[in-house]
Amino acid sequence: MFNRGFRNNEDSRDEFSVRKMKLWDNDSSAFVVLLVLSAALIYFTPPTISRVAYLGFLYFAYRSGRDYLWLAFLFVLYDSPNYFYFGGLASDPNRVPIYQYARGLSLTFQDLLIMVLVYKAVRIGKQGEVIYARELRAFLVFMAIVFLYSFLFGVGFKDVALTVRYLIPLSLLFYLPRLLPKRSDWISLMKLLMPIVLFALVGQLYYITTATPLAALVDHSILSKVNSNFVASMNVGLSRFYTAPFIGLVVFIGTMYLLSYRDHEIPPVYLLTVMLAAAAQALLSATRGYIIAYLFMLMLWLLLQKGSDKQKYIAVSLLLLVGLGLYLSSNPVFMRQSERSFARLETVEYLLKGDPTADGTLMRLTVRTPRVLAAFQESPIIGLGFSGEFYQHADDHVAYPNLLLNFGIVGFVVFNLLLFTMVFKMYGFRADDLTGSQLYHRIFLIGFLGLLIIHSSSRQIFGVPVPSYVSFMVVIFFSFWNAIISDEFNQRVDELESNEAV
Repeated sequence: MFNRGFRNNEDSRDEFSVRKMKLWDNDSSAFVVLLVLSAALIYFTPPTISRVAYLGFLYFAYRSGRDYLWLAFLFVLYDSPNYFYFGGLASDPNRVPIYQYARGLSLTFQDLLIMVLVYKAVRIGKQGEVIYARELRAFLVFMAIVFLYSFLFGVGFKDVALTVRYLIPLSLLFYLPRLLPKRSDWISLMKLLMPIVLFALVGQLYYITTATPLAALVDHSILSKVNSNFVASMNVGLSRFYTAPFIGLVVFIGTMYLLSYRDHEIPPVYLLTVMLAAAAQALLSATRGYIIAYLFMLMLWLLLQKGSDKQKYIAVSLLLLVGLGLYLSSNPVFMRQSERSFARLETVEYLLKGDPTADGTLMRLTVRTPRVLAAFQESPIIGLGFSGEFYQHADDHVAYPNLLLNFGIVGFVVFNLLLFTMVFKMYGFRADDLTGSQLYHRIFLIGFLGLLIIHSSSRQIFGVPVPSYVSFMVVIFFSFWNAIISDEFNQRVDELESNEAV
């Protein structure tokens, strides 16, 4: 439990109840302008101009008092809804700029924006407690040890650069609580990202009917850059198109929280619509791990609701689902996609019956896992670290084998122990010592369990050698949870002190 030193903000009380939030405001307009302008620079100006102009965004991000807007922008650049902002090689003229400083040494605009935000947090000295700071320091020591023994297996400049690139987004775990210390900041961020979820679903439906991403309307070369299995899957009548999945996950958890925390003016029907849109995109993509995770989170969240709220949410959800179902059934292409998505989900039954291939649809257990574990046998105790050999055999489609390959048995135990210690510390930090049970603890624990399901079944979520957009999602999740806890705690202490004074 934190002592009074935890309250290091002079104005620690959450101002959200005073500053009511509307569904669309100046922040929303500014965000749209930023997205349109940044996209126009990529798709309609020469690369030289876009590179220089994007450097201007760094200045505005540093000067801005709305850090949540720039974090939302960063998330969109990472997660590429409907393949907007999606880039191929560094030479690709239609991509977010990459700045090359020497042969083999370059930084993306996303890297630079994170560095600016970190510098801003340190330079300006914004306050915000990091509840899991001790665990983060332990992670740093652990990673330093792993990096040092990596040289036993051979580490080249490329391996070092790649490892640093993976660590850049994770550095925000230290600094994001300083940039967004209040609950109102995070609700502002969620509000900006909610339309992106709806936009991603619209783009998915468009792709199912046309086999073309929405981004192709402004960049015809996008089809040669996207994952070819999306196009190939259309030949069998099943689209695996799924974009901005990590924005969807964070917003889904955020809407669960906002439907429980009522001190805002965002309509519950809108929140439910966004929540179901995120789940619907996973369902239509026939991605089993994500579908199971969403259904699991939704079921547990409903169980937490009071009787009257539970009935209301179920009724509204059913109405929205019926409306979506009628729309999908009106189009034979949508209907076929829905049927084949459900058919793919039903293959989980084969796993339960002992078929590791899930009727020939699951290569993770039959191909990817054995391939990674074969390399793991070379160094089972300490793994291959961040060596070139590790990166040669790494496969983030299979999380636990990949962690074993990375850290070995000893490091695997240490890494997971630190991760779960971090989660238990967050969940165990209970303001109910002051005010009674707090529902948000359970909601964020549900969110973590949902991420853990995806981590265990679809792709690696927790770890270092994972794509930046995945790491950034993890940063957003833990920083959001951190802000809710610390802000709530400070507010409750203020209330107690006020009552004692009376």
